[in-house]
Amino acid sequence: MQHSKIIGVIVPCLHSYISGNTLKYLDKELKENNYETLIMNANFDENKQLEYIKKLARMNVDGIILLPTTMSKAYESTIKSIDVPVVMLGQEGEYTYSVEYNDFNAARDLTNYVLASGHKKVAYLGVSEDDVAVGYYRKLGIIRALEKYNLEPKNILITNFGMEEGYEIVRENIEKLKEDSCLICATDNLAYGAIKALEEEGLNVGEDYSVAAFGDYTSSSLLKSPLTTIKFDLKDAAKKTVEMLLNIIKKELDDKISYQEENVIVINDDSLSAIKRIPDHSIALILTDPPYHSTKKKNITGDTDFTNNREYIKWMEMYSNEWKRILKPNGSVFCFCSSEMSSWLQVMFNENFNVLSEIVWTKPNAPGYDGWKQKMKKESLRKWYPHSERIVFMEPAFEGNLYRSFFGSKLKEWRKKSKITMHYLAEITESYGKVNHGGAVSNWEAGRNIPSKQQYEKIIDVLSRHLIDEEFPIYEDIIRPFHMNGSIEFTDVWDFENVRQYKGKHPAEKPLDLLKHAILSSTYKDDIVLDCFSGSGATGVAALALNRKAICIEIEEKWAKYSIDKIRNRENTQLRLKGI
Repeated sequence: MQHSKIIGVIVPCLHSYISGNTLKYLDKELKENNYETLIMNANFDENKQLEYIKKLARMNVDGIILLPTTMSKAYESTIKSIDVPVVMLGQEGEYTYSVEYNDFNAARDLTNYVLASGHKKVAYLGVSEDDVAVGYYRKLGIIRALEKYNLEPKNILITNFGMEEGYEIVRENIEKLKEDSCLICATDNLAYGAIKALEEEGLNVGEDYSVAAFGDYTSSSLLKSPLTTIKFDLKDAAKKTVEMLLNIIKKELDDKISYQEENVIVINDDSLSAIKRIPDHSIALILTDPPYHSTKKKNITGDTDFTNNREYIKWMEMYSNEWKRILKPNGSVFCFCSSEMSSWLQVMFNENFNVLSEIVWTKPNAPGYDGWKQKMKKESLRKWYPHSERIVFMEPAFEGNLYRSFFGSKLKEWRKKSKITMHYLAEITESYGKVNHGGAVSNWEAGRNIPSKQQYEKIIDVLSRHLIDEEFPIYEDIIRPFHMNGSIEFTDVWDFENVRQYKGKHPAEKPLDLLKHAILSSTYKDDIVLDCFSGSGATGVAALALNRKAICIEIEEKWAKYSIDKIRNRENTQLRLKGI
């Protein structure tokens, strides 16, 4: 399975020294591992951080690095709700992976240094304990170090992050602080504000009063007044964070991929989760058989999971949105469904696709097998009994226009930019009748037909003379495949024999000849075919037999193993495919 190769990084504030330098090191480590960094700035807003976690998950990043400012229950529920690994940097995470700076030890060491310098009256300026690392552990480390000498902070001041906040709270409490000889601040930024307020009161920082903090910001060296500050190894923390996240990504992928060889992957996972990790516009054909929601077969996962039709359609709509995203602009979809649900699905699919046809698979019986035929002849039947299944055949829609194809849209755009008429294109491609001049070109642009490869090459030859800077794709990347020959019919009625019952058979197994027919007509060699509900693995077998690549996803472990066995032993199966 391919990855997006993008890691989302959420920072509390881009202007923060810690955030800025951490980002620098994270980006360097990620680039060395061939990942791009997508940065989200929350500007100290917890709700924005939570929103960005969900947004990055929807954008299909491979992982998220979070530099949180607080640790509320909302983080836990949000991180648990997404299917993307999250590593927190700088905070302890009980419900996710984390890399900490060990703020407790740092605070204890800094306090011991202050005490060794002769200070006994120590005050503390910090932030809320909602920030576990900075607010809780730094404060706790200071208190524990003082307790060893039977001391405690005379004054404890709590505010928000920022220089201005540090300045304001020190100015408001200046008389109390005069009783102390040293102020330990949770961050260098707070210390800058504190020093300004102390100096305005006439105190000489460095002689009358000492200030200590955490961060060792570069700007600390520019202060006129001395500041004792402890440095964190941001580079090492960034390296450990990236290593941890990439190991998690690899492990999660390895856990979900049950089988892999050069041209096929079988994934035992919920298909919607797995699909979200497939890159945009990478799949040539989606050939799949979702739950029908029209049977009562408890042995088919999903068929009995929905209380009503609308619930089922909403579920399928999520697939439709993902299919539109991952499908190549010139890709195709064959979606199996029941005759009862076909109309419902088509209305929903029309939001993303051009529904080209509703194919009726009649499922004739093999000689000597009367299963379906006998059901049709029962005199006890009191209603029409469908001896068929439906296959909705689709392509991506463009410009919100029914039948407007990717190629048709591009051709219209190129022709208008070059100021070439339909009639002229019709002449050079010999694609018109004496009466209907330009008719074929208009059909191409409307998406009702496609040119041959030779016609396309003639079109590009002309257009390239007018649009010198335009990069024209090759035929296979812009024209939706439609491969037929005189010996194969392609109509909206298919009569491929149903798969006979045998021991261990998947209840919804599809015949290889049918799958072969769809793959041959709609893909090129080496194209990727996706089956979101793999079942028996027959789609993977058919794709490999035709020199295509396959991604097969199956939620049930039993059938995932069945698919793997079928694919591994496909040499025996391929012999039954006709016309190869």
